Amino acid sequence: MNDFTRPEIKYILKSARTGRATVATNVRECPITYYHHRKWIDEAQHDAGMIFRDTFELAAIGTKAIDWDAVYGVGKKEDLKPKQAEAMHELKRMLRSTNKVGRALLISVCGEGRPVTEFEKAAGWRERFGMERLREALDDIAECRGLITRKVSPHIPKRRELTKGR
Repeated sequence: MNDFTRPEIKYILKSARTGRATVATNVRECPITYYHHRKWIDEAQHDAGMIFRDTFELAAIGTKAIDWDAVYGVGKKEDLKPKQAEAMHELKRMLRSTNKVGRALLISVCGEGRPVTEFEKAAGWRERFGMERLREALDDIAECRGLITRKVSPHIPKRRELTKGR
């Protein structure tokens, strides 16, 4: 596995009857964790989503704002802390690895913690189409971060292409 540690909220529950303690994890704390728990996304997609979330939070200025001008290289960088600048650079690199719809989904779901269904309704998509697009965007991020490598099938020329040069 990889060395990425997932931030999870855990509760220790102690039984009054038996005195035994059990640990419960709050899977609804983040949509990505919930989707992984329901097996709608795989391990690499979950890790990519959590990495995106952590980077998104590091890039935040103050409590909730991200200076998008600084991310895209327009604004002043004197006010940024080095960690924020690195996070913004990494966020920009990850966002460039996916398409426009993927960027919007990643920011909405992974960054802001909104459910995919909310995005689907706003975009006028059919049910579960947003989850398919989210999986694609998470695969792009996972590939960008080196969590997965996609197999590229070799081009096998068709018979017509082989006989063209003769």
